[in-house]
Parts: sequence; C-alpha cells; structure tokens
Amino acid sequence: MKFLEIQPKIRNLIAITCLCVAGVAAPLSFWLLSAELADAIVYLSKTEARRIHPQLVKVGGDTPLEASKAMAQTATAQLVGGVFDYASFYDAKGTPLGWSGVVENKKFSEQPLAHLEKIKKPTYSREISDTGKAYLRITLPIYEDPEKQAGPLVGYLELERPVAHERQAQITKIALVISSLAAIAVLLCGFIIYPQIKKLIKITGAKHQQISESHLNLIEAMGRAVAKKESTTGAHNYRVTWIAIKLGEAMGLSEIQIQNLIAGAFLHDVGKIATPDAILLKPGKLDDEEWRIMRDHVIHGEEIVKGIAWLEPNSVSVVSGHHERWDGQGYPRQLAGDAIPLLARIFAVADVFDAMASKRPYKEALDLNTVLEYIEQQSGSHFDPAVVSVCNEIAADMYKIIANLDEDQATQYLRPLLEKYFHSLD
Repeated sequence: MKFLEIQPKIRNLIAITCLCVAGVAAPLSFWLLSAELADAIVYLSKTEARRIHPQLVKVGGDTPLEASKAMAQTATAQLVGGVFDYASFYDAKGTPLGWSGVVENKKFSEQPLAHLEKIKKPTYSREISDTGKAYLRITLPIYEDPEKQAGPLVGYLELERPVAHERQAQITKIALVISSLAAIAVLLCGFIIYPQIKKLIKITGAKHQQISESHLNLIEAMGRAVAKKESTTGAHNYRVTWIAIKLGEAMGLSEIQIQNLIAGAFLHDVGKIATPDAILLKPGKLDDEEWRIMRDHVIHGEEIVKGIAWLEPNSVSVVSGHHERWDGQGYPRQLAGDAIPLLARIFAVADVFDAMASKRPYKEALDLNTVLEYIEQQSGSHFDPAVVSVCNEIAADMYKIIANLDEDQATQYLRPLLEKYFHSLD
C-alpha cells in the first residue's frame, strides 16, 4: 500500500466515527435521560409509600379480608390524582387487595400476581397502555421497617405515572443535541489532528523510502560482491532479476511477492562468498568432492541471509531453493513439486534462461529456439511445468531485450522495475 493512500482512509474514518458517535450517542443519551427520570419517580414513589406506610402495615396484618380491602382502597386513594394516576396494593403472596386510579378503561386484576414474590427491591418498567399512552409502572415491596427495608414483608405497592408527550419530546430533543455535539466534537478533533497525521504520513513515507533504498542498495552490493569474487560483472544478477520479475508479473504475483523475488534474485548466489577460490575459479571441471563443496554455497547463502532481520522468508526461499528440482533430484534438500517454494521455482527457470540466452566469456548466446527447446525438455523434471508454460508465452519478448546485454544495459532495463516495486511512493 502506498503511504499517501492512507490519507483518504483517515478522512473516511473520521466521517464514519462521527456517524457512529452520533448513532450511539443519541439512543444512549435518550436511555440515560429516561433512566434518570425513572429513578427520580422511583424515589418519589418511595417517599409517598413512607407517607402511608402505617396504613399499609395495618392492611397487611391480621385484619379480616373485607376490612383489608377497604383499608387498601383508602390508602391507595391518597396516592392518586397528583403524581400518580393509578395505585394498587397486594399482600405478601401477591393477592390483590385494593386499588384507586383515574386511568380510563383501567381494570384492576383480581388474580394473584405470582411474579411479585420475586421482587425484593423497588423496580420499574416502561409500558404502553391500550390507548397508546406511555407510562412508568413502579413496584415497591413494603416491609415493616421502611427505612432499612427489612423485617417481615407486608405486601407490594404498584404505582403508575404517565409520561407526558411533551416530556418525551424534550428528552428526545436533548438526546439529539447531545449526539450532535458529540459528533461535532469528533469532527473538530479530526480536522485538528488530520494535518498532523498527514504530515507524519509524509515523514514516515520518506523514511520508508530511504529504508527501502538502503535495503535495495545492500542486496545489490552483496550481489556485486559475489560477481567480483567470480571475476565477472554484475550483469547476470541484473538480467536474471529482470527475467524473474517478468515471469512473476506474467504469473500474477502480488507486489510484495515480486519484491521478495527481486531480493532473492540478487542474493541467490551470495553463499559463493564462502566457497574457496580454488574451486570457484577453477578453469577445468570439478571432481565429486569439489562439486560437493560447490553445492554447499546454497547452505552458506541461506545462513548469510537468515541473519538479515528485514529480509522476508520468501526471499530467503529463493536463496535456499533455487537449485531444487521439480522431480526431487536437486539440492540441498531434494524437495519436489509444490514443496519447492514458488519464488524459487520461478527463479530456477529465469536463471537457466539467462545462462543460455546471454553471452558469457566462455560461450556465445544461444538462439531462442535452442533455449526454449531445452527448457521445455526439462519441464516436469527440472522445472515446474506451470512456470515453463508462462515462460514460453513471453520468451520471445524477453529474448529480444535480454540477449547479450552488458551490465550497464541490464541496469538500464531493470532500474524502472526496481523503482516500480521499491519506490512506489507518492
């Protein structure tokens, strides 16, 4: 991801945060304000219950049922007409004793309410009447000791208070104002910090580019060091890296995969630094022991690049796996098929393509047909058939460019691709 592509994402994040804050603040404010109102009414209910507490204790005592109902009717009537529209009283078992109210079409239940026995402290609920009017229902357990809410349970007092439409509208308005202010606060904070974030992104992008350049310079330098040790130029590294990139692009690799492929291509033979000169520079054929030592350059290279903390494992896989074969006859681990990392399989084809299509001190460049014929013959044994298939599709175009390029020319062709994958910062 390009660093400056983050900027619109931050702007979108600020906008979404504002909407989320407003969306959460509105119902939350409404709920808190409604809860505050309900708590106030519950407190008022407890105060009113204390006022008639002595009468309620008598109602819930040993008084005969008919007398208790009459007393309950008288007691509840004292609570109706001001704050509350309806009041009813039940004994400790939930049996209804009496009620008073000014609520139209309100019918007092004559059936015991078993659920009341589960209520141990004042509770409330918001309900809608048959006429569509909102009201609060408060249920208070009445104990002999009203202060400590302790002692034998006398009964239950239920009170209902209508919630005025004007009050509901006021709460809604306040909730909307609070949510709007919260959203505006978030938006203002966003506008204040956005320029700073933008500045930090630019600074971070510049630092990232510097780091990318230093990493790329390091792997290029290590590749040139191997070339110097072999008494050759760095042209092979530049050409084979270019070919690997083209194959990777044709196979649909992601940007990060191609970055890893580039790093691995530059470093593929870095282990030859540890190979004795007598073997590395020997003009004639190597014997079996010398070949064994030569093959060890893969292990040496793997050990070298594993010590580079920022180098991706996929880049290391090119170093450690570019001499593996599709049929499992390669080295150093005799991996086969898909067990060989994809980037290593791609690079193996690129390496051979360059070796055959380029001019070397000891040979001339081979023609395209010879190169393709050999690679096709090795498909399914040395090379991954899928990579060979892609190579066949773009080989002619690659050959026209890469054949016989010297180091300067190879660098000229490779540089735009390095800029594309390592310096794609706006």
